[in-house]
Amino acid sequence: MAGNANTGKPLTGRFVFFCFAGAFGAILAANIALAVAAVGSFPGIEVKNGYVASQSFERERAAQVALGWSAKADYADGRLVIRVTDRMGDPAPLADFALRIGRPTTEAFDVTPEITETATMESAEIELAPGLWRLDVKATGRGGESFRQHLVIEVKG
Repeated sequence: MAGNANTGKPLTGRFVFFCFAGAFGAILAANIALAVAAVGSFPGIEVKNGYVASQSFERERAAQVALGWSAKADYADGRLVIRVTDRMGDPAPLADFALRIGRPTTEAFDVTPEITETATMESAEIELAPGLWRLDVKATGRGGESFRQHLVIEVKG
């Protein structure tokens, strides 16, 4: 029978069983911890009915492309600046502007900051921790055009 070289004790079935049980127990514990973390951080359902939402998706996407507007965000020193421009790069004619900021993977940090509007940009004074942030930009043009864009910015630490 093979033995343990360090102690001279024989290798028993009980010892092998506890080694395997311990290894699989560690794997199981890690999987449970990761599953709990994933479920706990998932923000939930984006839409009530995916099929119904998909029916209007292509139409809304085409309207956004035809509008030709785009949003860009810059963040520095506690100030977030968003510029919405038209196809020519000029400031888009906005009648209404809304912004929601949060982390890409959870709703726990979502905020709707107070917006300061000027003729060329929208800005907000907000402290963002280092990491990725999702910006949900919604605006309405002076002619009633609807604009939506999701931006992701990275705040350096």
